[in-house]
Amino acid sequence: MAAVETTPAELTAATWERQAGALAKARPATVGDALRALQKAHEAVPWALLQIEGLNDPGAAELRVAQLRSEGERRLRPLCQQAQAAGQAATRWLSGARKESASARPALQAAEAIVRAGPAWAGTLERAWRAALEGAEKRFAELQAAAQQARAGRPEDSPERRRVRARVIDQFRIVKNRPDRKVLFLLCLGHKSCAPYLGPTVSDAQKPLLTKVLKGDTGFKFFRGECIWEEGGYTFVGSRLSMAHARRIERGLLELTGTRWRVRARE
Repeated sequence: MAAVETTPAELTAATWERQAGALAKARPATVGDALRALQKAHEAVPWALLQIEGLNDPGAAELRVAQLRSEGERRLRPLCQQAQAAGQAATRWLSGARKESASARPALQAAEAIVRAGPAWAGTLERAWRAALEGAEKRFAELQAAAQQARAGRPEDSPERRRVRARVIDQFRIVKNRPDRKVLFLLCLGHKSCAPYLGPTVSDAQKPLLTKVLKGDTGFKFFRGECIWEEGGYTFVGSRLSMAHARRIERGLLELTGTRWRVRARE
């Protein structure tokens, strides 16, 4: 990318004026003007768009594709055209300068370098931009496919899941901020995931609700106990519970609420 982010030395006005010297001033300044216009066009290109390695979100990748397409027309194409124009200006300059004395050789060599470099660099620019666009399109397709796969594997956000999620968030707030209020839990643990129902009271009446939340899972086991705020986290205290259960509860809560809660479990 650095090869296109920096204008080649032979296509800068400073190099031309230094090598052409007085001869450049003695003739029409079309070459210098073309090179200055080239530099201005180069500075207007948003080169950061070529960086696509950090694209990890489908929305950002889709936006980058759109930006590369629009800025390619608005900014890159004029730059490529200006690089071609610089080469053409140098060609015209050469046609009238070849009769000069041997002292003009540095200027002639500088102009010849511009003739070669202008079209070549225009091609390099087009290829770099096209590669970035193709890379962004590929990345967008990959991220979009991954997002669709994730959605396909995610449980349906049913009324039961919304109800249990709301209870968790509400009761966790009480657990943390109101130690004077007792919060009980009924935990449903399946083979794949788990979900707790929390409230001032719990009973077997919540079991069907939790099994609907874990629809598609099997091998349900239920645990009861109290949820308390302890050592900076939500601690599930109940018979036959351990830190191994805590990790499963944490993953289940992340799937249910989209938030990672700090969870402990003990007897």
